[in-house]
Amino acid sequence: MEKVDARLGDSVLEKTLWNLTTQKVESVNRRLKRSLPSSVNFTRNFSGRAHRAVYSVNHGPGTAIKELCSGVGSPITAGSSVSKDLDKEQKRHLYNKARSQSLRCKIQKRNKRHKIFKLHDCKIDEEIYVKDRVMIEKKK
Repeated sequence: MEKVDARLGDSVLEKTLWNLTTQKVESVNRRLKRSLPSSVNFTRNFSGRAHRAVYSVNHGPGTAIKELCSGVGSPITAGSSVSKDLDKEQKRHLYNKARSQSLRCKIQKRNKRHKIFKLHDCKIDEEIYVKDRVMIEKKK
């Protein structure tokens, strides 16, 4: 019974209701798809691009670039325009992350999702599909 409570307990259901579960794997996969598109072959720098994508997910885009550059031996000087831009990018990333995890934003997303599903249901009820017809008839 403990295993059922661990999967379907009150706290888990509450998190699922408000969409508070985090999916780190999905985040990494999205970042990898952006860094390593399937239409381009990266033979020489594949592993570097993959490592940078994962590092960026874990630490944020601005901090990741600064730390990776300093690790290679080419540090970005503090106060330079590049450093300021990376700080702005990191700040924007943290703001968007906090905003998307706020309860207000989650409620707005949930309401929008319900509205879209309701509109979709209305559209499906109005249209009738008939095989081998180009035009769709409306219900009367």
